[in-house]
Amino acid sequence: MSGRSPGRNRSLDLFRIVAAILIVAIHTSPLETYSELADFILTRIVARVAVPFFFLVTGYYVLPKCLGSSGKGRNPRRRSFWNYEKKNLYLYLGAILLYLPVNWYAGNLKGPWTLGGLLQELVFQGTFYHLWYLPGLLLGMLLVYGLGKLVPYRILLAISAVLYVIGLGGDSYYGLVSQWKPLEAFYGWIFAVSPYTRNGVFFAPLFLCLGYGLSRFFRRMAGGSRENSRGREEREYRELYAQRCGIGLLVFGLVMLAEGLWLHALKWQRHDSMYGALPGVMICLFSLLQTGESGEKQEKGRASRGGGFSVAVWTTWIYLLHPLGILLVRGGAKAVKLPMLIENSLLHFLAVVLVSMALATGICLFLGRLRRRE
Repeated sequence: MSGRSPGRNRSLDLFRIVAAILIVAIHTSPLETYSELADFILTRIVARVAVPFFFLVTGYYVLPKCLGSSGKGRNPRRRSFWNYEKKNLYLYLGAILLYLPVNWYAGNLKGPWTLGGLLQELVFQGTFYHLWYLPGLLLGMLLVYGLGKLVPYRILLAISAVLYVIGLGGDSYYGLVSQWKPLEAFYGWIFAVSPYTRNGVFFAPLFLCLGYGLSRFFRRMAGGSRENSRGREEREYRELYAQRCGIGLLVFGLVMLAEGLWLHALKWQRHDSMYGALPGVMICLFSLLQTGESGEKQEKGRASRGGGFSVAVWTTWIYLLHPLGILLVRGGAKAVKLPMLIENSLLHFLAVVLVSMALATGICLFLGRLRRRE
């Protein structure tokens, strides 16, 4: 299997924007003014596809360079992995420094601090409520890469699935598993290390592995679709596969909706990031987006870059900066005496999205100018 990373796909790039907006929705509750149930469905069920999508994208594009048997030897693959980890570590450290004044203003830096508490913040919590994704990505990639060098893909996927099931018990199904004392004690040990199982150990590895597996699958499809489809043209085969993915997305989506509402009604959820149907939803959603373009169009369909400006970079900055967008909208609304931008959840959400996009655009343009000067 080639270690070459798949070509870019415009559908995936466009969904990055949707996913970034959904992350903003999670932290602003757009429908809370109108209906708590509708807001729960949007932010605690539908929007839960956003973070797994970004893990899948990483597994799809990055892991083939790190684990694929390209015949180039081990050093290039190892270098690809460590370069990726280093880049995200620098991003994480920069984000920590960016939100240090906010943490200080909010009183989150008051001690006493212990070494264990500091490590917990850095490795699992992320030091600010939205930054857990970056240490989750770093740790998840480290686990998947390390195990991927030792075991075949199927075993790697099985281990990741077991970790996800354990994570489910500490997330949406905690109210069920905590009824059995040994399991309650087991999760007590986990929570002593990490407050949530939505982290780089139990949550990220499965979606990283699924992304890697889908990259292998779509390369096989592109290389031998006519044989696999018994004479059908590649376009017809892709259309048939897309139809099946669409049906699967509808079925798994309805199951996840029912699952989320059921767990919410039973009050079992310690957190609401992980659902049993979520992996099925993500496989079908990602596959449906990926089959939207042929392999040839994917290669030509790269996001436009203007000195470093790309959809991937732009959405990363939206994710990083949207809490600042929330603060700016709240402060600005008070300053200009527009309380509706705070009191009306939908207007608040829209304002935060626009401000976050503006901040991200400014950063991207600034970085682009710096690169052009070099």
